[in-house]
Amino acid sequence: MQEQFRLDGKVVLVTGGSHGLGRGMALALAGAGASVMIAARTQERLDDTVREIREAGGIAAAVRADVTDSAQVNAMVAACVAEFGALDVVFANVGSSTASDADFWDYTDEAFRELLDMNLTSSFYTCRDRKSTRLN
Repeated sequence: MQEQFRLDGKVVLVTGGSHGLGRGMALALAGAGASVMIAARTQERLDDTVREIREAGGIAAAVRADVTDSAQVNAMVAACVAEFGALDVVFANVGSSTASDADFWDYTDEAFRELLDMNLTSSFYTCRDRKSTRLN
């Protein structure tokens, strides 16, 4: 099965790739041969994940980005293409189950918008900007 899941020569962008599920996916994708661009907000965690991938023989780079900000997403995708010359796959992993310590019914409008931005808008921005890298 592992031989069937080879990604040699492919470039994958993983948002939220510095910890949790995103980090695990970045490590697995690099282990399958992909060149991985990891994006997250925390530079130290990004550096740790890139280091781990490279120590295992993989190819990785990182870009610090807040994927709820459209301009930062544009720069993130551009950084991936500049680094690796392509972008084949996007793993839009960023998400959160809470935007507040309050019960859901007590969320403020602002907390609810933050939840939507993290879980929905960020994926929209990432996938929309990926369109700019497609070959016609």
